[in-house]
Amino acid sequence: MRKEVRHLLCSLTSDNFEATSALNNLIFEKVSLALQGNSCDLVSTVRHEMALLALSVTKVDRCWEERLRCVFQLFVLGVDSPSHSVLECITLPCLKIIWEVVNTSKKSKDQSR
Repeated sequence: MRKEVRHLLCSLTSDNFEATSALNNLIFEKVSLALQGNSCDLVSTVRHEMALLALSVTKVDRCWEERLRCVFQLFVLGVDSPSHSVLECITLPCLKIIWEVVNTSKKSKDQSR
């Protein structure tokens, strides 16, 4: 059911800058609060937000830069933390999202040649 909700949220925010910004702000705030609260189970606290962000970045529309900006903001937030759990559940997922965007961009560039 969560997967369907993630897809619905991505569809509702597609090509809608205000909705995309609001969703990104919610994701960023939730992850930031989880980091500030020193949650003992950080992985389960932010897992769904990171999955939603990863799915939303795959959406190709006019708001893709705004979504990617949120990924970079979370990446920087995660890099500043020395905790291994932050590295595991925030920094590495952000790197994976960035890597996939770069690979997708490279593949589409190669195909257009």
